[in-house]
Amino acid sequence: MIAIALVLCAVFVPAAFITGLTGQFYRQFALTITGATVISLIVSLTLSPAMCALLLKPHTNHRRDRWWVRPIHGFFHAFNFGFDAVGRGYGWLVERVVRFGVLMMVVYAGVILLGLNEFRKAPVGFIPQVDQGYLIIVTQLPGGASLARTDEVNRRVAEIALQVPGITHAVNLVGFSGATFTNAPNSGTVFVALEPFEKRAKDPRKSGPALQAALLQKLSVIQEGLVLVIAPPPVRGIGTAGGFRMMVEDRAGRGRRRFGRRCPSSWFAPRRRLA
Repeated sequence: MIAIALVLCAVFVPAAFITGLTGQFYRQFALTITGATVISLIVSLTLSPAMCALLLKPHTNHRRDRWWVRPIHGFFHAFNFGFDAVGRGYGWLVERVVRFGVLMMVVYAGVILLGLNEFRKAPVGFIPQVDQGYLIIVTQLPGGASLARTDEVNRRVAEIALQVPGITHAVNLVGFSGATFTNAPNSGTVFVALEPFEKRAKDPRKSGPALQAALLQKLSVIQEGLVLVIAPPPVRGIGTAGGFRMMVEDRAGRGRRRFGRRCPSSWFAPRRRLA
């Protein structure tokens, strides 16, 4: 058991140190499997032998059972009888089913095809949205707007957001765009913190998507600029406002000087759509 636990830890622990988006996908999975393996090893080496020694030791029936113990014994006798009956019935069914091997292979092939069809209909690369306890409000004023004007709009946004039930705090950042992570005087961001999950669990109107829709409705009164309410992505770097990154590789080995020249406009013709 120790060897098995060490081998599993040696497989999953290095996955927790993978960088980038791949590491964010596998880090929690690796740590969860490693922790469960260690806990299972401790239980197997300590608690399980002790419980077996208590449960499997011989019991003597020299003294009569007390009245409150008899219903418990009756329940376990009935359970054992039912369990043995189910086992005998399952054995009888398997003994007769194996005689129809061709029919069982057809049924098995149908189950496999059904699973493949359901797997084909499943969305590819789908990452479900997760309620992380906060939302991001992005304000974008027209170009040339001053920092003071952006600050005034952001303060109004924060005041309106705090009036929505389920929102506890609002942090105002002026001159910073939460969507593009760039600095500009006409951009602003307001981070709003939601109530703890245990307070919002019983009220569907205080869930993350519901509060996002309520904020969009409340903030529609602001006409000075564009106001968006964005839920943080479940994986950092993959979101609705993450954009894309393009890398160009010098496979011909032409050198930095020639490779750094301005690319022809035909390279960026709208023949392919980047996503």
